[in-house]
Amino acid sequence: MKIAFDLAKSLNECPPTFSKTKGVKHINRLILNRDKVEFGKTSQTYRVDVNLDDNISNLKQSYSANGFIYTQKPQVVRKSDKNPKFYTGVSGHNRDEAQESLEWETAIYDIVEFDTPLDELKFAYEDNQHPPAAGTKPKDILKGLTKASGKMVNLKDDKTLTKLIAILAADKSLSKQKTIFDNFREDNSKYDSIKPYGGESANIKAMELEAPVKGDKNYDDVLIDGKVKYKGVNRYGYVKEPGGYKTLLFDGLRLWHNEGCSDDINVTGYVKDPTPTNLFEKRSLWMKEFKKMEDFTYDMCSNMTGMSVADIKSKGKFPFKFNGFLPQNLSPDITNGGNPVETDIVDIKGKSIK
Repeated sequence: MKIAFDLAKSLNECPPTFSKTKGVKHINRLILNRDKVEFGKTSQTYRVDVNLDDNISNLKQSYSANGFIYTQKPQVVRKSDKNPKFYTGVSGHNRDEAQESLEWETAIYDIVEFDTPLDELKFAYEDNQHPPAAGTKPKDILKGLTKASGKMVNLKDDKTLTKLIAILAADKSLSKQKTIFDNFREDNSKYDSIKPYGGESANIKAMELEAPVKGDKNYDDVLIDGKVKYKGVNRYGYVKEPGGYKTLLFDGLRLWHNEGCSDDINVTGYVKDPTPTNLFEKRSLWMKEFKKMEDFTYDMCSNMTGMSVADIKSKGKFPFKFNGFLPQNLSPDITNGGNPVETDIVDIKGKSIK
């Protein structure tokens, strides 16, 4: 379907404002054949889930009812790195998908150039902070921060990280921006010598080190695309963050009961927000919480059975077993060729327990 676009109307009702954006140069606004523009997943800078069905459906309805909205910004492209006669989409991936479904042959595009890759990344987020574009989600912001970190900008500095989040998440409240900051720091320490973990990254590291996760998730080999990604550990267990233990207690006891009350439930710990000076202290606090869970379990069993805690302990049936901590101290070990001090499951003092 060939649309009769009015380029002059577009420029009049929504003139380019790129001069206000640092690091971005507006080259032209043109009507281009859509087959000259690639909005591929690999070029999607700012979104985790590319081509969202709900967003595409809404855009199709809008296009069908209203046509091209001249008061809104068109999609933005830059020249392709592979062929200067073609273009790479910067913003407007969902709009492109909706146009494809409606069989548009052409569309209006703003063609731009960027001073640096970081300028392009910032712009991709800023340009989607308006209708009809679908707003970014916190996980989208985290994707951009991860892409920028180290390669484009040093995000080990808290102030630099805060400023970049304020740009990428300008349409989010300050409290949501703070949450994004905290979530990024879960997996990205400001200290070179420290490895932090979030929930999912902790489970992945545990599987790499052949520690059990999520009950029985890696009891047998974990396959991805038909190939063994993580070797089966033939053990049950969980990776536990600091804090309360009610979820671990419930899930662990249920698993233990279902498996005949015979297999240990191994618990591997890690600490949040570690620093070079507080890692040992936070591991100590984790151990206190683990001991508190054990004491609580014995007290409950004593109250339910009328047996003394000492008699219950003598049975040796407490199912939870401490499996060590994930490695988080990356300081170079001068006695081991400069390799990280911790590379495997360690005890509270950071010594390997394998």
